[in-house]
Amino acid sequence: MKENELYELPGSYGWCRHGLVVIQKYCERLIAVDTYWGRPETFGHTWYEIDEVRDKLKFILDLTTARKVYRDEWDVFADSDRAHIPVGSSSEQYYVRNGALPSPTKQIAKLEREISEVEASMTFAQNRLKEHRQALANLKLQEGL
Repeated sequence: MKENELYELPGSYGWCRHGLVVIQKYCERLIAVDTYWGRPETFGHTWYEIDEVRDKLKFILDLTTARKVYRDEWDVFADSDRAHIPVGSSSEQYYVRNGALPSPTKQIAKLEREISEVEASMTFAQNRLKEHRQALANLKLQEGL
């Protein structure tokens, strides 16, 4: 275990806790700090002594060997190559392991999702166009135009 590694800590999710911890050095020792607050000084209930939680921790990503990306880019990488830190005391963060390549499976899923969204928008727009044309025709008929 070393500084800046991100882990899941099952059973620790709750109020002001993501259930994700980053290993940080504090007072010359390593501790696991919940990502919600991000600093051990903030609230005592958001950090843990390593020895108390070591057996429960599930490794996610070494943030030292990862790069911060936008959500849109993050979506196309395999789960094993990426990490998401939700909103807590700061904004959401997305990380991808350096050297990771986009996953064809994730790229396909993203494109299928985007195609569905565009198709739904087109259907909505076509229906609105039809409604507006009908309203226009009715108004012209009423006015004898």
